[in-house]
Amino acid sequence: MLLNAYSMSNYNEQYSRKTNFKVFGVQEREGEKTEELVCKVIEEAAGVKIQMSDIVACHRIPGQAGQKRPILVKMRNTECKATVMRKRSKVKKGNSGVKLVDDVTKLNAQLISQLNEHAAIESAWYFNGSVFGQYKGKRIKFDIIDDIDAKIRKSKDRR
Repeated sequence: MLLNAYSMSNYNEQYSRKTNFKVFGVQEREGEKTEELVCKVIEEAAGVKIQMSDIVACHRIPGQAGQKRPILVKMRNTECKATVMRKRSKVKKGNSGVKLVDDVTKLNAQLISQLNEHAAIESAWYFNGSVFGQYKGKRIKFDIIDDIDAKIRKSKDRR
């Protein structure tokens, strides 16, 4: 019952972040207007024109020492966020140094790390509120309370 409470708590926290994303690699300037900066950076890096009215909140968050602080962006709705995130691969291919990532909970980030380090998992990612791992070409949905090996074994049995 306690594990289920942790899982539900993580789900609720992740749900509250469903319109959020982080922007990495943007140079910080004294007196910057973060909303304007994000609109400009996203248009230049991703080719997506967003309005300042699409942004509910936007601010710098603490980052790793010696690196540019990331920007946390909360969009008006999930469609606004999806419009930006669909162009994420274009940003990766460009040489802007900018990176767009979903705002995932600490527990989901740890789960993704564990999956990426697991010998049997080919890749792991976050999509639409859930964490997935790929095992032998098959996509498996994982939760923070799952035993990774048991979930893989269960996946094998379904084949």
